Amino acid sequence: MHSTGLAGDVFLVDDNPANVRLLAEVLKQAGHQVRASISAPRALETLRAHPPEVVLLDVTMPEMDGFELCAALKADAATRELPVIFISAHDTPEERVRAFRAGGADYVVKPFEPVEIVARVATQLRLSRLTKENRELRQKVRSPERAEPEE
Repeated sequence: MHSTGLAGDVFLVDDNPANVRLLAEVLKQAGHQVRASISAPRALETLRAHPPEVVLLDVTMPEMDGFELCAALKADAATRELPVIFISAHDTPEERVRAFRAGGADYVVKPFEPVEIVARVATQLRLSRLTKENRELRQKVRSPERAEPEE
């Protein structure tokens, strides 16, 4: 797997440990730092305490499904801006629309191609970083630091 040259902090949430291992390996080979949880409620606690740059989220999980977890992330100021990429075996327009309505940034169907996952994560990292830079620049323009008067 080739690196995109854009390494980031990625968090995986999937109740299937084999899926987590596969995704983690693909993303680590691309240069990303990877953290994971097989429990959506535990993931929510971790994501609130230590937000990553991108979340990859399975749709079908016990306790709390991916849609519920994404909605909870979007309702919290600490995690609202996190890009969420849904990964699902369901390939229906209804499921994809539901993911986007919950706040998802992207939707990938299983089985996935590793190169596609790497490319989609890189795209979300770029978009997220550009959005953050844009926000910081707008803030600087709105409240420029007061210049000292010349003597």
